[in-house]
Amino acid sequence: GFEGLVMSDDLEMKAIQDKPESIPLLGTNAGIDLFLICHDLEKVNILQNAMIQDIERGLIQQSTIDQSLARIFKVKKRLQTSENTDLDLEDILQENHKLAQEMREYFKE
Repeated sequence: GFEGLVMSDDLEMKAIQDKPESIPLLGTNAGIDLFLICHDLEKVNILQNAMIQDIERGLIQQSTIDQSLARIFKVKKRLQTSENTDLDLEDILQENHKLAQEMREYFKE
């Protein structure tokens, strides 16, 4: 099976807004290592507190958290030691704009 890092989509989607406190348990059981909340610090705090409570209640095992942390640290280490540390963000931005334009044109057809 897959042994790499699993990240969620942005968890501020409407589909999960009703019960944000259920996200840690459901997500962890689904194999998510890294939960993304991109804009709302209050939601980050809700998720963090729910995660702590789920761990304290034994609903999420500490070993599961340890395994997720190991995968996160492995990716971070690999990125830090990458030979490609001199990224030109302007080039990346231009490439992303080009790709977005190609996608817009493709979906217009």
